[in-house]
Amino acid sequence: EKAQRVQQGEKARKPHQEQKSHCALESQQCLEHKETLKLFCQEDEIPICALCVISTEHSGHSFVSLQETVNMRQNKLQEDSSLLELKLNDIKALENQQQQIISDL
Repeated sequence: EKAQRVQQGEKARKPHQEQKSHCALESQQCLEHKETLKLFCQEDEIPICALCVISTEHSGHSFVSLQETVNMRQNKLQEDSSLLELKLNDIKALENQQQQIISDL
């Protein structure tokens, strides 16, 4: 009986695992409930539907709108990209200085 409950628990989690491992955003539908993905579970880091929010699997979790998550992550990527660009420019400047030193020898 315990093995059966464990197996059922694995089956119950499977749509969420698939949702995380496959790009469920392509269909924009929850693989378990066939509802539109509008929320983001911050603990599991997956998009979810409104029905997933009330499921026991996400009990006690924090949620934000999927669009808000997309916006935050886009902003973070832009910040990181700008920072990397600055670092790259610093490295290029150092490289130019080193080449100038070498050519002066």
